[in-house]
Amino acid sequence: MFKLQINKSIIKVKEKEPIVSGASNIYSVSFEFDSEWDNLMRTAVFKVENTAIDVILEENKCSVPWEVLSGDNVGKALWVGVFGSDEDGVRLPAIWNQLGIIHPGTERGVKGKKPRADIVAQIYSAAKEAEKKASEALNVANNAIYTLTDDDKAEIANMVISTFPNGDEVMY
Repeated sequence: MFKLQINKSIIKVKEKEPIVSGASNIYSVSFEFDSEWDNLMRTAVFKVENTAIDVILEENKCSVPWEVLSGDNVGKALWVGVFGSDEDGVRLPAIWNQLGIIHPGTERGVKGKKPRADIVAQIYSAAKEAEKKASEALNVANNAIYTLTDDDKAEIANMVISTFPNGDEVMY
């Protein structure tokens, strides 16, 4: 809620709250006028840049109009003014005062969809199979290092001897 005190042409903000774009009929504004405003019809004006909306006060209260709270006004200042008038041509305007900066409000997103159960099951199964094959490949590689047979050792020795017949080049 916003509480404003008006002394002749000066608006003093007594209470305020954060302003969020996209709101409608949510921000109440209460005006307290001095005796200069007695017998005058009172109209509040809410403005963001070049958009100004008049609201006739009822029992010195109104709501911030939704037209100034659009998403296009995020990051911009919301101003309030008020003027009084009567049948005799008396017109008393107040000096604009800033209520605050308009913050971005939450907007609707796209409704999320649940993944199809059969697709989730296929992905899970493929991941488990890949994990199993990777584990088997690691075991084969580890075992291959330590399980050379005597024939494997003899074959390796023959390859070394045929490659280096003098044996001078081989360091043991």
